[in-house]
Amino acid sequence: MILPTSSTASANKAIVPFDLTEQGHIVFKATVNRTEGTFILDTGAGINLLTTTFSRKVNCLESKNQAYKGYRATGDSLEVDLYKAKTFEIDTFFIYNELFSIYPADLFFDGLISLTPFKNSTLTIDFVKKILIIGPLKPICFYRKNELIKIQILNDHNINLTIFMKIKLNNKVLLNVNLDSGAGFDVFRFNSKYLKCFNVNLSKIHGEWKRSEFVKGHENLYYYTNLAKMTSLNGCAVLQNFNATFIRGLIYDGITSVNWIASEITIDIANALLIIKQRSS
Repeated sequence: MILPTSSTASANKAIVPFDLTEQGHIVFKATVNRTEGTFILDTGAGINLLTTTFSRKVNCLESKNQAYKGYRATGDSLEVDLYKAKTFEIDTFFIYNELFSIYPADLFFDGLISLTPFKNSTLTIDFVKKILIIGPLKPICFYRKNELIKIQILNDHNINLTIFMKIKLNNKVLLNVNLDSGAGFDVFRFNSKYLKCFNVNLSKIHGEWKRSEFVKGHENLYYYTNLAKMTSLNGCAVLQNFNATFIRGLIYDGITSVNWIASEITIDIANALLIIKQRSS
C-alpha cells in the first residue's frame, strides 16, 4: 500500500467564524488548491470529502491511484478513490498534501472536513461565539482536571482519523462512543445490544427499519427510547433525560454529537484530550 505524504501545518493561530444550520451542523469557508468552498466540520467522517461538483472546480487535484475501503457506522461498506490537494487553507491555517475523497452528490455544501487536517494542531469549537480556533495552546499543566477529558484516537494509515470518548449511561453501562460533530446537535445513537442493560421491553418502544442511502439492500433496525443520564467517565460532562436511538448493526458502542459535552471544546489529537469550558450563551 502506498501511504500519503505527511502534511505540514502552519504554526500560526487561525480564528474562523462558522454558521450553525438548524440541525446543528458547523459550516465554514475553506479553500482547496485556492478554490473556495463551503464545508461542514465532521469529526466522525474519518476522511475529508469533496462533492463531485466542487471537485470539478478545483485545479490540480492529484489522483493517488489508490483506494481506501472503510465502513459507515451502520455497517455499510464504502470504497473511495483518494486525491491529494497541494494546499488546503482555512483562513491563515494551511497544510500541504492533504488527502480527499470525492462523493457523487449535489449538496448544499461542497464537502466534509474531518479531523485529519488538525492532527498536528489543536482545534477549538466555540459554540457561543461561533468560531473555530486552530493553533497552539498553552501547556496542559495550566488546565484544571475538570477541564480535561481523555479520548482515544483511531488513525488508520494517516488516512482515516476519528476520536472516541468513554461514557456512562444511567451510571452503570460503560461505552466507548465516537464523537461526531457531523451528526448535528443532540444525536445519541447506541448499539442495540445494550438495550438489555436497561431492561427495555422492545414490544413497548417504537422501532423501524431504515434503508441505507449508500448500499442497496442494506437495512438497520432503529429503536427509540429515553434515557435518564449520560456522563463522561470523569463526570465533567453530564446530560440528563434525553432521547436515544439504539441501532442493530452499529459497528461502534455508540455515536454522539459533541454539543452536549461543553459550550467550548478543544480537540487535542497529540495529547489525546478534550479541553472543555462551560459558558452561558
